[in-house]
Amino acid sequence: MAPRNALFQNDQWQVTRFGLVSRFPGAPYRYQIDAERLLQVERQLYGWPLYVVQKPWVKPDQFIEAFKVAIDAHAGRYPGKVDRALLQASFDKAMQLTEHQRPAG
Repeated sequence: MAPRNALFQNDQWQVTRFGLVSRFPGAPYRYQIDAERLLQVERQLYGWPLYVVQKPWVKPDQFIEAFKVAIDAHAGRYPGKVDRALLQASFDKAMQLTEHQRPAG
């Protein structure tokens, strides 16, 4: 069950009324993305999935799960609307990046 100030959580991430935050002990570092910055675009894709999943401690599936919840929970707080095709392309590229960095097995 999520704490009172959390809208959602998994082992590594928590969606709060402020945005998306990493959780201890699932994440060794505090990482926070403010709701207003969730849809930042970099290299013609949403930047946060590309950037965050490359951190060696991040479980990509958990970040993606929490990121989806965060963008739905905070609709209207960030500029513009979610482009679902761009979102999926961002997740696909993020997963490609992790395949090249993580050891097989």
